[in-house]
Amino acid sequence: MSRSLFIISDRNLLLAVAKFFTLMIYILTFEQAPAIPEVFFTAYDALIDKANFQAGDTVLIHAGASGVGVAAIQLARVMGASLIAITSRTNWKLEKCRSLGATHTINTAEAEFDRVKEILFTRIPKN
Repeated sequence: MSRSLFIISDRNLLLAVAKFFTLMIYILTFEQAPAIPEVFFTAYDALIDKANFQAGDTVLIHAGASGVGVAAIQLARVMGASLIAITSRTNWKLEKCRSLGATHTINTAEAEFDRVKEILFTRIPKN
């Protein structure tokens, strides 16, 4: 059997992991507990391993109210994203995303996708 070691170098992420384990021990069932790290590992993989996210980057998260979307919002915020744009199809989900740290939200049921491009690309300096 192999063992894995996961080293956390960011203070905020370390605090989040400590809070999770406290929550897991006292509140969550064994069936509920694995869902939390699964969505955070997936979001981390997408942001860091695949997209090479750096502090100050702009992040666009589709389906921000999904499990992975919620995790991605929180990771992007903690890791210093300059802009976190979220898409969803309902206003109450967008409000929840704002409460988690999203800086811009777009209801894709009401707005054209050009609104996403407008928000993202107006922050990029033009040549």
